[in-house]
Amino acid sequence: MTIKQQGGIFGRNPTFNDLEVDGTLTSSDVDINGGAIDGTTIGTSTIADATFDSVRATGLALGRAATDNQLDLYDPVSASWSSALKIWGNGSSRYLQLKQDGSSTNFSLIATGSGTQIDFGAASTVTMTLNSSGNLAFANGKGIDFSATSGTGTSELFDDYEEGNWVPVLTDFTNNSPTSARGAYYTKVGNIVFASCNFINVDTTGMTSGAELYLDGLPYTSKSTTGTNYFVAGGVQYSGTSVTNQPIPSIVDGTDYMRFFDSGTFWNVSNLTDDAADLYINVVYLAA
Repeated sequence: MTIKQQGGIFGRNPTFNDLEVDGTLTSSDVDINGGAIDGTTIGTSTIADATFDSVRATGLALGRAATDNQLDLYDPVSASWSSALKIWGNGSSRYLQLKQDGSSTNFSLIATGSGTQIDFGAASTVTMTLNSSGNLAFANGKGIDFSATSGTGTSELFDDYEEGNWVPVLTDFTNNSPTSARGAYYTKVGNIVFASCNFINVDTTGMTSGAELYLDGLPYTSKSTTGTNYFVAGGVQYSGTSVTNQPIPSIVDGTDYMRFFDSGTFWNVSNLTDDAADLYINVVYLAA
């Protein structure tokens, strides 16, 4: 190795004002302890107030102040140092760390601190978030893209999942049955809706006997098709009615209600025995 001295004092403990190293410079210990590197310049990049807080065998801390907008790089095997990379935010309680899980070969990327989350996106737009509850959330209209296995479909984006309760009503569209539904649950996967409910001892008081019977209030408006009505998957179990054939759920496209199709016609209110009819309904249909 050749050392070129550009100024300074040689002696037992020499100092150098300007040092050029041709080869490799090895030191058993380097300690800057907050000293600036050429004022505000490191290499060719100018960084306001940039300082090395510490340089040692266990790692490097670079930032404006300890645990505040600071970057830590260090040996994850060293005692008391649990991360390979740690990026501090404003304040000492929040940071993003890349760490190895003990003796495991797996690495973890973890955001630490109350309410912290990790956002992902492009062109300054957040499209996906790993929130503090551990859930992966997509922006509206975004999802998992399966276009790598493309087929003949118009979309291969899985962009919706939902489950919850709904409020179905038996009605003749003039008056509603006062009987409330039980067990009204739904699940939506993509644009497919699974909905169920039941009515026990249906009260038809106030409803018109000869009027068609509807189940209103489906959790999602149905998809518009080329026809006026379409039959959907599912079924209706019943008792206490004047019919003997199994009805088929029928939905008018672009609406949120269904009718009960039976042998070329639709059920009307008179098919239900007042205060005695029970209906157990399950339907699967396409949402708009």
